[in-house]
Amino acid sequence: MKLRSPKNKFRYELTYGKAISGIGSVTSFTSNDLSNQLPLIKHHSQQAKRNNTFLNVEVFENKEIYPKINWVKIKSFNNKISYAKL
Repeated sequence: MKLRSPKNKFRYELTYGKAISGIGSVTSFTSNDLSNQLPLIKHHSQQAKRNNTFLNVEVFENKEIYPKINWVKIKSFNNKISYAKL
């Protein structure tokens, strides 16, 4: 699985409330399955809590077939929401 392939159907953008040493304030990755990235999102959420900040997560879906790209936001949440709701 490649975390940054333009061929993947979903894109995740994670933004911390402040920059974290060794991580920065923004990261992103892609996937073909919504559920298989929950452990990675949970890890980043825990990083945010350990560093006394928040984490906003936005999930986009490519509504076109590669090589065409049309990213549309389908979910948006922060680290205070239950992962069971995804």
